[in-house]
Amino acid sequence: MKQKHGTNAYDVVVLGAGISGLTVAHSLARAGRRVFLAEATNRTGGVFRSDKVDGYLLERGPNSFTCSPVVDELLREIGLLKRAIRRPLRDYDRFVYKNGRLHQVPTGPLDLLRTDCLTTRGKVKLISGLLRANTPPRSDLSLGEYFRPRIGDEAVDTLLRPFIAGVYAADADRLSFEASLPRLYNPATTHSRLIGAVRAMLRERRASAPTPTKGKNSRKALVSFPNGLEEFPRRLTRIIRKHGVDMELGRTFRIAGKQGETWELKDEDGNSVHAGKVVLAMPAGQTARALELIVPEVTEVLDGIRYAGLTVVHSGVSAWDVRAREKGFGFLNAQLPGEWHANPSARVRALGMIWSDQLFPGRAPTGMGL
Repeated sequence: MKQKHGTNAYDVVVLGAGISGLTVAHSLARAGRRVFLAEATNRTGGVFRSDKVDGYLLERGPNSFTCSPVVDELLREIGLLKRAIRRPLRDYDRFVYKNGRLHQVPTGPLDLLRTDCLTTRGKVKLISGLLRANTPPRSDLSLGEYFRPRIGDEAVDTLLRPFIAGVYAADADRLSFEASLPRLYNPATTHSRLIGAVRAMLRERRASAPTPTKGKNSRKALVSFPNGLEEFPRRLTRIIRKHGVDMELGRTFRIAGKQGETWELKDEDGNSVHAGKVVLAMPAGQTARALELIVPEVTEVLDGIRYAGLTVVHSGVSAWDVRAREKGFGFLNAQLPGEWHANPSARVRALGMIWSDQLFPGRAPTGMGL
């Protein structure tokens, strides 16, 4: 192993060079810590991957991220803020696919009254559920267990369920309310009305938010870069190398033990690295392997964590063949099994679709959509 300073002792070892590991390493290096960053694969960035294929710019992982003052400050630090392409969320309609067509999702009280997304009965149930008093949950529930008695099955299946599937690729009836929506769960345990819990969540969010960015960058927006989202981890990688972070790719380490205040880590060849602190920024299975020598009892727990598999399919189509896209950036699938049991060929086997070229420039050749 090559060491810039002639020693294998560091203040901090970070295992995992996805966006979390890179950001931690960057912050520590800026604070003057000696950092060693190890990544089991041959590249940094984790699930962030952008590839150019036949004139298309394909995002193999996330398509964008949501801006915030904290992220903007990080982009400024690494020289990417001016390259960021922002698409304000309020400038784009959202859609769900239901009953064979796209329906615009309501984003405000007036939209809720006008939308054909829900039936009149569904709208009444949703609005009354926001105002009606219920016993607050005394233990964690699934999202479905909490919301269905309050806002009704129709609102859950049409609005909440597709949103949760789009974010987590998971089932709202099986996903923990506390784990998936913690900012709403906490006030929900003390407020009898859902509207009160929502208001408390919004107040807490405003109170805990950093000083907001002024001007056009203050609008909540989706963000990417001219060469795709992978510009972010690529720039972070260059910056932390410049700051003196030692980095090794294609190497796996396990924590061998602790002597005094120093941790010892060993790679698959028996080479050692020592550090005062260790940061684990890896998936659960890799974290289990890193810890199995010192806390084997957590291995089974970590290996039992289920990850939602997700396949990203890119389709290049003639821009003239695509409809209902003028103001939107995509749709989520709100189909229910009852819609396609009688006609399996009508089933949409997708969580949703992003119209990539609608959001950011340079995603598709001229005259084509992505």
